[in-house]
Amino acid sequence: MVIFAPDGVLITPVLDGFGGLYERREAIRGFLETWIGQFEDYEQVVEEFRDLGNGVTLNVDLARGRPIGIGTFV
Repeated sequence: MVIFAPDGVLITPVLDGFGGLYERREAIRGFLETWIGQFEDYEQVVEEFRDLGNGVTLNVDLARGRPIGIGTFV
């Protein structure tokens, strides 16, 4: 969580009603714990990272995981 400023903002795509705007470390942590907690195996690779200045970054990640109880990755 140290990569997020205390007043950081995370914006994610909305998939099946899950995702959106998360403000502050606590909300970001809650989202990530819920999201990653759905998977037995999970990996995330940064495809692009840009420092836009003034403490703002943009990164595009590719993530895949194997949901709990499922044998294949999504």
